[in-house]
Amino acid sequence: MPLTPRNIAHIQAKLATIWEGRTQPVVFTLRQAGGGTTTLTVNALWHPNADLDPAYADPQGHAPGADVLCMVAGTDMTLQQIRSALYAAPQSLLANEPATRYLITSLTPRGTMAGGDRYVLTLTRQR
Repeated sequence: MPLTPRNIAHIQAKLATIWEGRTQPVVFTLRQAGGGTTTLTVNALWHPNADLDPAYADPQGHAPGADVLCMVAGTDMTLQQIRSALYAAPQSLLANEPATRYLITSLTPRGTMAGGDRYVLTLTRQR
């Protein structure tokens, strides 16, 4: 079944519904060209993997081991910004959060548009 403009609009509307109420503010610390850092806060899906969760491969098929799966909308954060990210952390840390910041270990574009309209990130806790 080919993707028509109507199908794409339907998928995007459903994705917006899924994101609503399930996202939380995530703070990314970005490296600047001059050597300093800056922060960017975006709403993202943030799913920490508990030790008791089943071990799934990430979207690229790599072996399990990520501490967090995160999905960011392409309208909120560009690919260049993600690549300049030193680390990320939820704005409000939970009491049982295993770390205060996480390193991005992989990045996978997803979506119906060419190049994707959202990014799936796997992150591991910084030790």
